[in-house]
Amino acid sequence: MSSSEISLFATGAADTVVVSNETALRNAVNNAQTGKALTITFDKDITLTNKPLTISANKDITLTSNKASGFYKLTGANGVSTVIVDGNGQLKLDGIIVTHTNFEGPKFGGGIYVEANGRLIMYSGEISENSAAGGRSSTQQSAGGGVYVLGVFELHGGKIANNIAYEDYDGSTRSGGYGGGVFVSGGGSFSMFGGEISDNRAEAVGGGVSNGGAFTMSGGKIIANTAYLSGGGGGVNNAGVFTMSGGEISGNAGGGVRNHESFTMSGGKIVNNGDRAWGGGVTNSGTFKKLGGVISGNTPVDVYPSDGNDSSSGDGSPDENNGLFNDDGGVPADNGEVVVGVLSLSDVLFICIGVAVVVVGVVVAVLFFTYKKRAGNTK
Repeated sequence: MSSSEISLFATGAADTVVVSNETALRNAVNNAQTGKALTITFDKDITLTNKPLTISANKDITLTSNKASGFYKLTGANGVSTVIVDGNGQLKLDGIIVTHTNFEGPKFGGGIYVEANGRLIMYSGEISENSAAGGRSSTQQSAGGGVYVLGVFELHGGKIANNIAYEDYDGSTRSGGYGGGVFVSGGGSFSMFGGEISDNRAEAVGGGVSNGGAFTMSGGKIIANTAYLSGGGGGVNNAGVFTMSGGEISGNAGGGVRNHESFTMSGGKIVNNGDRAWGGGVTNSGTFKKLGGVISGNTPVDVYPSDGNDSSSGDGSPDENNGLFNDDGGVPADNGEVVVGVLSLSDVLFICIGVAVVVVGVVVAVLFFTYKKRAGNTK
């Protein structure tokens, strides 16, 4: 950026600047006028050194790029978030890629960390190939490979893809981690109107989204994400309030939705998800109200447990399961599976077979002794 560009912006005459390196980018953000919107256009890829790019309070920044095809990249420094949005700050993404080299992000919010009262709005571009990573020295597991939300996040378009949340990475072993794509903390909110959350991975729960606050989905797709733990919500892990009125959750491993608290579905599709056990579509241990939409084609079953209502038909009948799934919160056992206080489907099947064998044996014995007694009486 030239001195004339800085001068023009500083006087308030310009609301758009073009940047091509880290120094120009940081100067543009730092010099942005309080309460006045500023669009910063990348004309090259920019790599940050040592620290995140911080959008401070009362700044309203839009990051975009003028690349003819695709988007320019903003690459974060190893071990820290690429971008931090402070409380009362606002960042709009409309045509850049927020990423890291070799996925080497911090423990929380690899791509973007949104503080309480901060706001992130995404229209186009990508948040991709970031990580939330850390060891087990902390009682808190890593969360939010792509985005960590304490404030407000709106997704209108673009992609959040190929991010990961994990613990204990030594080159060969990964475990733990919440919200590969997006993690919403208690008090935070995430509204998904469009866009795509895809191919993200959590080594514990919530491959696409892990929600502990308020998550509303009216459009967009959550597809092909993975949660390592069975029943961990490959698409969405919900420990807050999740409302779905549109959009699609499909092709996720670890199940489409794992609900611990409150999930209301009035529209949209939860289809073709898979899990090793329980509900390939929805595994519920909280309150699940199905008022509309479609749940179908999931493996091994669409909804688990079922209370007898046809929750996969989309007929609008409610499916409320309160206390039917006696869950301990999904605490990992030593073998990496989730410990739950309910028998699996295979356990139930084996018990039923065993009972049937015993009953048949008793009937056969009674018939045999009856026959012998009658035969003895005819002599």
